[in-house]
Amino acid sequence: MAEQTVNAPYALHVERSEPSSFSIKQRSTDAGEYAPCWDVPDRVCMGAPVIDWVFDHSFYPMHVRFESDTEVSTATLTEVQP
Repeated sequence: MAEQTVNAPYALHVERSEPSSFSIKQRSTDAGEYAPCWDVPDRVCMGAPVIDWVFDHSFYPMHVRFESDTEVSTATLTEVQP
């Protein structure tokens, strides 16, 4: 599990030890519970050991939480510059 505050759309690259589920949750407030991101395509979050996708939450800053059912060996988040 990892958490990050983003201020713009971002590219996420994740390499995992084997295929498993991967979830992204979001929170628009500084405190409180995270909610699932419902618009994440299934092909991004199910089955592939490598994830490489650009995400846009349409509201910033946004607090995001990433969870993987298998070990993550590498993860890079890069905010997209206008």
